[in-house]
Amino acid sequence: VLAPLPAYAGRDLLQAPASELHALVKLIMSIEAPVHMSVLTKRVMQAYDLGRSGVRISACVSEAVNKLLTTNGWTMRDEFIYTKEHTQAPLQLAIRDRSMLMATDKKLELVSPCEIQSAILKAVEMSFSLPQDSVPGTVVQWLGFGRVTAKMQAIVEQEFSVLLGAGVLAVDGAGNVRVSLEAIEVA
Repeated sequence: VLAPLPAYAGRDLLQAPASELHALVKLIMSIEAPVHMSVLTKRVMQAYDLGRSGVRISACVSEAVNKLLTTNGWTMRDEFIYTKEHTQAPLQLAIRDRSMLMATDKKLELVSPCEIQSAILKAVEMSFSLPQDSVPGTVVQWLGFGRVTAKMQAIVEQEFSVLLGAGVLAVDGAGNVRVSLEAIEVA
């Protein structure tokens, strides 16, 4: 789901009032968060009908984000910007279908680790028990990607390992994944 952008075509992003840029970033974040910094920059550029980001445009967007990080309680981890709500319940993120995005925008590395972890957890919960080797394909499909590449598989497996290490998931002797009993008892 993408935020509806105001049309600032023909206006100079670098000369835009800070309040205008802050409002635009907040609008994008309210619908698209958690969002990768490069995606946020691209979305801001789309509002101004700009084709490429240079150093000055990237710095301008970064400056707006840094200001909003402190005033709105947002956080940034590994180039992903999270709202306060996302940091309070990271495994309860909505799983967004990216199947309608342009191919250039469909990269699993632009999906936040928390959203990938949420997709893994929901896939396991929905199936009650999921063969471990089915996890990457299921997650990638839910996120709107057509097929699992080796890179995508590695990303999903990394986030799966995080959940396994945190005791949220468990793997039984047959290689099936389930939500761990300890995680259920804590909830």
